[in-house]
Amino acid sequence: YDALTPPPEGAPRPRVPLDFAPALRFSSAFESGNLRRAFRVREREYDLVLAADANTKGHTQWFYFAVEGMLPGVPYKFNLVNLLKSDSLFRHGMRPLLYSPRAAEHTGVGWRRCGTDICYYPNEHPVRKPGGLRGAGAAAKR
Repeated sequence: YDALTPPPEGAPRPRVPLDFAPALRFSSAFESGNLRRAFRVREREYDLVLAADANTKGHTQWFYFAVEGMLPGVPYKFNLVNLLKSDSLFRHGMRPLLYSPRAAEHTGVGWRRCGTDICYYPNEHPVRKPGGLRGAGAAAKR
């Protein structure tokens, strides 16, 4: 098992306290990756800034990046601070897609919906847009 799937029944639980988690490693250095920057704001919470979509005036409507170093059974929170749509399917129950190479190898299922407490709402992070500033974003616990 890995940090993205629950451990099998009876498997030993991690001995790392929930209030301690090493920093995660983020990457988008691959085709279509669009994570511009990740900021650790709390022990297990990160603000993520996405690169603007190609051929737009700064719009950001999707995300694709890799994360390494998650601890099994430990929840993390990712705040995507610059998704810029007036509404989103995340507001209506859609959950992000996640791919786990380890799960794909062991179970044959790599891509799956994940996350809890997903919300989509304007935030305090200013984003320069034609005609003024505004903020929007999504957050999910993993």
